[in-house]
Amino acid sequence: LNNRNNSRGTSVSLLLVYLILFFVGIKMIKVTIVGWRYTPKDIMAIMIRLTSKLENDGCRLRTGDCPIGGDLACRSGVKHRANIEVYTPFEEIPQLGYDLVDELHGRPSKLTPMGRKLMARNAMQVLGRNCDDPSNLLVCYTEDGCLNHASRTKDTGGTGQAISIADKYGVKILNLSDYSHLELVEQYLINEIELDTLINK
Repeated sequence: LNNRNNSRGTSVSLLLVYLILFFVGIKMIKVTIVGWRYTPKDIMAIMIRLTSKLENDGCRLRTGDCPIGGDLACRSGVKHRANIEVYTPFEEIPQLGYDLVDELHGRPSKLTPMGRKLMARNAMQVLGRNCDDPSNLLVCYTEDGCLNHASRTKDTGGTGQAISIADKYGVKILNLSDYSHLELVEQYLINEIELDTLINK
């Protein structure tokens, strides 16, 4: 009887370990959601729904503190503050953030001191607080449909820095101005595809 109880206890303990590992694994999925200041209202509505579903599916969200656009949509969709990282230009920014401005911005010498901080802050949105933990996915909106560093132009706006960083670090990029990307997100929202497919397809 004791052996049977011990065996049952061991099975329950293993099950708990597997459940903990499973949920910890999900929590490690990090998604950055940012976008043009003038992101259309219908796209912002989709971003809000997306943020909410990603949170429900155990993801950790990352964004900025802009009072409008994609940043606002991301913050609006999160129910629990503990599930989102909001980065501002007024906090300590790792040196790598500034190095990436010099490497990727294209015209770093034209930036004002605050503009430089904003661009450097974008590194934290994609790579985490210490710039050493890349997101699994970047969801954004830019009017020009930029998909990588090579297609970035001055019309891409500040979101272009996040796109360039994501491209450099191998983070998947979904720009919701691209119909195929928008369709993929909508399929996820209505449960036609799983989170893994959204990130890896």
